[in-house]
Amino acid sequence: MRPCHLGGYAASGETREAVRAVMRNVNAGDCIGVVIATMYRNREYKFAVCGAAERDTTFARGMVLDLLDHMRKED
Repeated sequence: MRPCHLGGYAASGETREAVRAVMRNVNAGDCIGVVIATMYRNREYKFAVCGAAERDTTFARGMVLDLLDHMRKED
């Protein structure tokens, strides 16, 4: 089995627009918490939890599970 290789990808317009959309919500004061995972080249990733998502871990875990379900539907 060949290992997953993430090299060669560039930040897409879709990625930039998704981040801009989140930042518009943050700047408007509508976003009260964040759970985020970011993917980098060479199989690196980072994650962060802050705001209301850090204080209400049950709701934050539900958000992550909802995301996982969404990703499974797209496979």
